[in-house]
Amino acid sequence: MATNVSPARRALIMVAVVAGVTAVAFWPVVGFDFVRWDDEINILGNPLLTDPWSWDLVKRMFGASQALRFEPVHWLLLRAFHAVFGLDSAAWHTLGLALHVACAVLLALVLRQVFTLSARRQQARAPATAGAASAPSARAWSLEFAAAVGALVWSLHPVRAEVVAWATASTYPLAALGVLASFWCYLRGATTSSRRLLVLAWIFALVAYGSYPVAATYALWLLAVDRWLLRPARDAGEAVFPVDGWASLRRALWFGLPAVAAVAVTLVARLEAPGVFTAAPDLGSVGVPVRLVMALADLAWFPVQVLWPTHLTPDHAALTLNHATDAQLASFAVAGAITLWLAWRNRRHAPGLALIVFGAVAIAIPCLGLTERPVWPVDRYGYLVDMIIVGGLAGAGLTLVKARFSWLVAVPAAAIVGVCVVASRRQVRIWRDSTALFTALASEPSFENHPGEATHVYLLWGSDELAHGNWKRADALFARAKAIGFPAIQAAAEAGDYRRALALTADLGHVFALTPLMRRNQAEWLLRMGSTAAAIDELKQVQRAMPNDPETRRLLQQAEDAEHR
Repeated sequence: MATNVSPARRALIMVAVVAGVTAVAFWPVVGFDFVRWDDEINILGNPLLTDPWSWDLVKRMFGASQALRFEPVHWLLLRAFHAVFGLDSAAWHTLGLALHVACAVLLALVLRQVFTLSARRQQARAPATAGAASAPSARAWSLEFAAAVGALVWSLHPVRAEVVAWATASTYPLAALGVLASFWCYLRGATTSSRRLLVLAWIFALVAYGSYPVAATYALWLLAVDRWLLRPARDAGEAVFPVDGWASLRRALWFGLPAVAAVAVTLVARLEAPGVFTAAPDLGSVGVPVRLVMALADLAWFPVQVLWPTHLTPDHAALTLNHATDAQLASFAVAGAITLWLAWRNRRHAPGLALIVFGAVAIAIPCLGLTERPVWPVDRYGYLVDMIIVGGLAGAGLTLVKARFSWLVAVPAAAIVGVCVVASRRQVRIWRDSTALFTALASEPSFENHPGEATHVYLLWGSDELAHGNWKRADALFARAKAIGFPAIQAAAEAGDYRRALALTADLGHVFALTPLMRRNQAEWLLRMGSTAAAIDELKQVQRAMPNDPETRRLLQQAEDAEHR
């Protein structure tokens, strides 16, 4: 009887369950405050949201100086939202929750499409028996159930807490919405040969690229889909548009070229590093082999974080490469390499595995730290990648469980969803306000072992307490920041890590006035790094404060000689 329910009604029930459970699970975030973790930069004090409209404002929106990312669609959305709701924290957190719920619903619909396409392919390859012929009817609810469970596990996973509860992180669900809407249209266009749907898929892809560069490699994902989802379906007799090499490559180019422009704008801004952000490390400080090993390790980290979500945090410290971390990186990198090799070796016999592995790699590329210091990915980086991992696990479960025994997985599936709800409710609490966030960060066992991150947190924490009039608490936190920061600066300079010394000094300089001697040290580090022009500017300011200092005159002469050479 249940299998006679129309597909539209089954989809509606699935959507209602996914949306309702996700919204209820994360509803407490509506009562959260803004946090001094970039909210003051991107929302509370963002001139892009408040400056009068002008061509200069439009250019700044389409630049990347505000957050070192190309995200004009996100800025336009936030400006419109700010015009209606002002700085009401409840409204901003409701926006983040609504975007996340929309992503969960779209993911369920996309998984339903993927599972339906795979089921048809399996049916076409199965023997023509009565049991096989009745399989689509018998498995009708199984498809919706698997799609709903996959979407719920993804949306309720504690790794999602950061994106849902942090107002600034609305870029991630907005970009994901563009990707999911584009992919839904792409699959529908593939199975109906509709050019309009393909054009619509391209437009939604532009929305994703303009929301955040995390979606920049979406075209590579489409290549994987053509090769390991649509081509097997076409070979099995499914009506699918051409997915041969050249046709697939041409579509990927159309989808990929706009992303190249978004990435170019982002990289230029990232290398220039304006404002409060520090410059990205160059190849001299972090070589290509280290970056590639870290990328492989990060690929293994994502599924581990899904299956064993511990040490969730918005701030993983840069790794200090030593014997211990080298061994850890190597083990994760080997695991990533073996997974890639197995997926490639079995790509013909197990196209679903190849799609999950190589599709996840394609989407993960922007989050693998290839332009950063070695560091494990923070929670928000898995927002898109985990969709593929969790969706793949749900699809594998659907494939392995026979239709007549599918009810047996209902209890464990419900238990997994329940565990995710409890874990995410606990994790989301750290975003209640700045004090809760900084307390959680400072309670990390390795917090004090990373003086740069500890200094940064104590400075932000002290600034927040100062803004609330808690002078004594602010003084204590600032004192703690100085006690950790100044020795760390000295240690970095003695080790020849001038980039880190400069970053730490700049961090302290946002709160404390730097002495002329400290600025002279900065100039010397810049000079040793080859940043001659910046060193000269710094030394001239130092010379105005200490006109008779011989060391300043010597360094200035050295810098000017270097510039003329």
